[in-house]
Amino acid sequence: MHHIIDRFHTLVAGDLMARRVFQLSPDASLDEAAEEFAKHELSSAPVVDAQGVCIGMLSAADFLKPNLHDGVVDATSGDGKVRALMTSAVQSVAPSTPLLQVAKMMSVGHIHHLPVIENERIVGVVSTLDIVSAVVNTVDEWDAR
Repeated sequence: MHHIIDRFHTLVAGDLMARRVFQLSPDASLDEAAEEFAKHELSSAPVVDAQGVCIGMLSAADFLKPNLHDGVVDATSGDGKVRALMTSAVQSVAPSTPLLQVAKMMSVGHIHHLPVIENERIVGVVSTLDIVSAVVNTVDEWDAR
């Protein structure tokens, strides 16, 4: 059991993150973004400015959050661009952020995807599924002993 706990203390975001990350422009249309989500089977995507700096996150769940406009529910109210639905108050982690700290941030903030940032650039995204996979793999390694 100590092996499992020790392993959780040594894992960091860089060990868990997906390195191939589809990024969106805030000026992309929501229709284009939805097509890319379906095409690439995405559950989230960082939104980056022209310099490649993460300025938001768009998740599949964001498409389900309707806005009230003139008394009518409209999921594409605003200008029909990614910026209209993205979350702009984005929390992020460094590749060296310990797994337990990442998990706590996600749990406390009800966050499912965190961009991993190094030198102001996205180097990956860590998800709750990545954490669950790390737990399962660590327990499987222990059981295989």
